[in-house]
Amino acid sequence: MKIALGDCESKFWHLKKCPLFDQLSDEEMHALKDSGKRIDIFRLNYELPLDERDDSIFIVKMGYLKVVRCGPGGKKESILFLGPGDVFQAGSGDASGPSEEHLRTVTPICILQIRKESFIQFIRNYPNLAYTLTKVSLFRVRKLEVRLAETALLSPEARLAKALVELSSSFGESTAGSVQELEIQVTHGDLGKLIGTSREFVTRILGSFRDRGWIGAKGRIIVIRNRKVLESLCGSRS
Repeated sequence: MKIALGDCESKFWHLKKCPLFDQLSDEEMHALKDSGKRIDIFRLNYELPLDERDDSIFIVKMGYLKVVRCGPGGKKESILFLGPGDVFQAGSGDASGPSEEHLRTVTPICILQIRKESFIQFIRNYPNLAYTLTKVSLFRVRKLEVRLAETALLSPEARLAKALVELSSSFGESTAGSVQELEIQVTHGDLGKLIGTSREFVTRILGSFRDRGWIGAKGRIIVIRNRKVLESLCGSRS
């Protein structure tokens, strides 16, 4: 796993590659950094101890998390992954009850915690950030809506192919030629929850993809060997 938290502070500039922050100047980026508190978490599959009464805003600087939602009977579903540049809030700022969403680390992470008042003041100073933040939020909602529709419209094979394509776009690292390694460890259970099918069915489909040479594995990391075939299977385009 190529996450070096020791470089987190010196590499804060990498957030400028994210759509939410790419318009900020170096001075503005330093102002954002200075307005918050850095938090490093090295444990994997660690649930962040977020308080519903806390109105802090968190920005992922390095590493990856997954958002897990609790359903009836305590059943937990992974609904999306967060990476560098993504923003989330601890709670609603009141004690209305326990949250139905939890965040778990997928890799070691480095996040920036900013109090709500400081974040609002920062947006007032840089209003373009508010517009971009709204677009990012709407994109997340749209992505979940599309995933719900695909459960009825696409086959499990096509849904899994699309999930792998999207994960490689967000969390993939190119190696030799067109081969991509996912920077996050995604379990078969996670993939099943993302596409609305069982872990056993995901294992069977991945085995078929692997036998055809479309994917491989490097330890617990999924390796995409033929992205074009996966895109063709799900009707996606890079």
